[in-house]
Amino acid sequence: MKQTQNNPWITFKETYNDGSQVIGNISSIADFGLFIKLPGGIDGLVRLTNILQEKYSSDELESVFSIGQQIKVKVLDIDAEKKRIGLSIQQSKDIISVNNIVKKEAIVSTAAQTQSIDTRLLSVLKDYLIFVDTCSLMEGSSKEVFSNDFCEQLVKNNRKIKILDRVLVELNNHINSNHVRKNQLAVKGIQIIEKFKKFDCVDIIEVGQDPNKDPIPDELFQSIFVYHRSRNKICLITQDVNLSHDVLALNSSRSTGERYGKKTIKGIKVFRIDGQNKLKEFYSDIKDIELKDKRKDVVIKPFKKVADVNTLNKSIVVNSLIPESSDFVKTLDGKNIYLYDEIATGGEGKVYSINDTEVCKIYKKDKLLESSVQKLKLMTSNKVEVKGVCWPKSIVYNANNEPVGHLMNRAQGIELARSIFQPKLLGIRFPTWDRKSLVKICVKILDKIIELHQYNIVIGDINGQNIMVTESLDVYFVDTDSFQVEGYPCPVGLVLFTAPEIQGINFKSFLRTVENENFAIATLLFMILMPGKPPYSHQGGTTIAENIKKGEFSYPLHGKKYNKQAPKGPWRFMWSHLPHKVKMNFNNIFSNGERISAPEWRNILDQYMFELSKEYHSTEIFPTEFKHVDNETKQKYNV
Repeated sequence: MKQTQNNPWITFKETYNDGSQVIGNISSIADFGLFIKLPGGIDGLVRLTNILQEKYSSDELESVFSIGQQIKVKVLDIDAEKKRIGLSIQQSKDIISVNNIVKKEAIVSTAAQTQSIDTRLLSVLKDYLIFVDTCSLMEGSSKEVFSNDFCEQLVKNNRKIKILDRVLVELNNHINSNHVRKNQLAVKGIQIIEKFKKFDCVDIIEVGQDPNKDPIPDELFQSIFVYHRSRNKICLITQDVNLSHDVLALNSSRSTGERYGKKTIKGIKVFRIDGQNKLKEFYSDIKDIELKDKRKDVVIKPFKKVADVNTLNKSIVVNSLIPESSDFVKTLDGKNIYLYDEIATGGEGKVYSINDTEVCKIYKKDKLLESSVQKLKLMTSNKVEVKGVCWPKSIVYNANNEPVGHLMNRAQGIELARSIFQPKLLGIRFPTWDRKSLVKICVKILDKIIELHQYNIVIGDINGQNIMVTESLDVYFVDTDSFQVEGYPCPVGLVLFTAPEIQGINFKSFLRTVENENFAIATLLFMILMPGKPPYSHQGGTTIAENIKKGEFSYPLHGKKYNKQAPKGPWRFMWSHLPHKVKMNFNNIFSNGERISAPEWRNILDQYMFELSKEYHSTEIFPTEFKHVDNETKQKYNV
């Protein structure tokens, strides 16, 4: 009896059968349906397809239903074990109370209705021509952002959103594509435009070109803004960072001009949908107002420097329910997250798609420790924003309010271990690459590491499986929940990337230093520039750990000791084509332990890139012969 009372799901199942009718209140409205608070304080779900025979689209739910509204629902199915209850709304008369529904037909200008709109945006809605880009219409929270309140403010100020006809073409192209998620988001974008039309707050602008050949080029927005800016203040809403910078650069371009001592153009602003599902102003200078504005809501500062490992609670978090694909999880503030397809799996957990830009990691049973939860709380409290670093954004909980995982940004591309580190696959994965591409990848990786170190974050487990690259040279860091922050060590690592002074030590027992990390960085750079070949791999060697401890580096450098056991194959040719300064630093690090920092490597590789652009070195990834050195150079360096 006691067990039944403690489990409201079982109590509900014992009280109601499939087909029973029950009265509840709407607790949440989502794109896919309504969550209903039922007797016992538990939630059931009325999916969109089960609301009055699919009478309403997802776009119309918020204008018909409201939080707290009383509803009579029919029970379709009950799964007490998974804590799921399927419901339906059969007839219009079952919508019992409409007292809380906001009448959207009337325009209301109360402060309560505009609280969700940023004050800076309110002033823009009054005075600016506002253009919206495709990517913002397709953003995951776009329907929440472009709300009825947003439309009402436009109508109140006699303003209209400007949509290029090319945006409609691009949305329809996505709808007709085979990409399911993009299809769904594009439908949402069309629904938003239809809402604008109902409020009569949108103008569709014809650009006078063939929209099927080159939809939405960035140059088009820029040219339109140049045309309009002499008469109007202009605002662009977009998620595209590069386009944002280009458009804002028009504010300081030479063509701004002056006439009779006055500027001949108006101002240009850019807004974007941020992580809080709000429209916030974008600034070109990251050190400018944007960070100051963010600090009002979130903490952005370096982690504390500590010397000792925290006293870690190593007990396992007992979870009664591990969510899977097609399940829901929720954030601390009660936001429901639907888990789509499983896209990756590892030793600790599985990763599920939740939208185009974010994923959710769910830890496997018995893999989440109490100390890991405390570490995640610390990491998510500090909203670290390094482009391409998939930092934990929010802890997620199961139906029993038990922590089960976390949200993070979605990564793209292929792991280094399955591309650059495998010479045969490198040419298949990235057929257009040359040696300049490898150097650019190194530089982008270094930039992220440098920024992380500024936050007092030590990656710890640097390896080819935790870094992903795309053919267009984008770089992503994954598995960031293992990063070392404050007194929480990185608990894992590979021998190959471990500095000699910490070889054989339990990673959970100490805090790595940046000096330790500099060894791993050098190893990573070596294996990118010498695709997949570890620096201590050579003929006749012992174990990698022993070679690292002894400094058994095998590649030749004039005037330096080496063991003359470099591996056979193209590696000696590749080594000969590297710049002298690059080879000298690799030799110093791997033979003598003389390490350099990530910023120092950045400067060295910048010079390498410059020399490649001047054709001082071969741009081939796999040269087939040794570098030719002329007699003058031989004499100069006594080679």
